[in-house]
Amino acid sequence: MKDLDIIPECYIDTNLIETILNTKGCYTEGVNHQKGCNTVVKTMNDPKK
Repeated sequence: MKDLDIIPECYIDTNLIETILNTKGCYTEGVNHQKGCNTVVKTMNDPKK
């Protein structure tokens, strides 16, 4: 599984990032959408396993 390095908080941000990645021919599974700013912070603070 690919590391999920991009963590957008809202659906508009997620859509924008996926659109940019798709037009560049990149792998869009690297987008890790989270609901709420607190969840984004918790995800960023978690050490990678």
